[in-house]
Amino acid sequence: MGSTGGVFDVREALRMPVSSVESGPAAGVIAAQLVGAQLGETNLISFDMGGTTAKASLIRDGQIEVTSDYEVGGTGSQNRWVTGSGHPIRVPVIDLAEVSAGGGSIAWIDPAGSLRVGPRSAGAEPGPVCYGQGGDQPTVTDANLVLGYLDANSLLDGDLPIDYHRAEHALKQKIGDPMNMTALEAAAAVRDIVNNGMAEALRIVSIERGHDPREFSLVAFGGAGPVHAAALAEEKISRRLTSKPFGPSCRVRVRRCCDLRELIRIAGVSDDRPICATAGKPMS
Repeated sequence: MGSTGGVFDVREALRMPVSSVESGPAAGVIAAQLVGAQLGETNLISFDMGGTTAKASLIRDGQIEVTSDYEVGGTGSQNRWVTGSGHPIRVPVIDLAEVSAGGGSIAWIDPAGSLRVGPRSAGAEPGPVCYGQGGDQPTVTDANLVLGYLDANSLLDGDLPIDYHRAEHALKQKIGDPMNMTALEAAAAVRDIVNNGMAEALRIVSIERGHDPREFSLVAFGGAGPVHAAALAEEKISRRLTSKPFGPSCRVRVRRCCDLRELIRIAGVSDDRPICATAGKPMS
């Protein structure tokens, strides 16, 4: 898949590898477009939150926004990437707003004593403290665990054991004690900060582009997207919240392509029922 959401063959990729930049996030936007078609929704904001960053894109009247003004490798903050700090690529890319806010984003206290989240990330290894793989810096995932948004015993249907007490201790030691807060208060503060940063990404693709986000439905996905989407919707950023069970891999199968450089026709999401992110149950 290419950065525009279309596909191209291996020879084309070897000749022009820049065309595959942001191909993963592009797949998520394509999947969100499919969800909108299934629901009869043409105005959407896709919200993809992974381990390191959160990305948002706008779909208006069923059409995905594409831009040729895009940068990679730039400097970021918890609210937005700094324009002009990266390498510009002059190829069509699905228009994405990116902020340094993911499940692995590390919470820390700056020299002035203020709480920060990101842009440093624990990554997949060692990962959040609660994974028990050697991480010792509290992350957004640890905060969500302590606040009860994640199962206190395991994730991945039991395949990933979780150490709740280790996450609680890290939040108390690294954030709570220096700021005179309990572990629960520290976790809530981390979540508030990261939600504010992600709300900024949604505003970038909507308000800063001249659109009223309340006229759009929010489609949340990625490893951590649905965990935070309800809080974002409560900020009146969106009129409706939907989360599909295609997960971070965006289980999308390409069936047919009329023009390899244009947007593709896709099908194959395993379950046609949208999922309510706040309850994890199929919506009627």
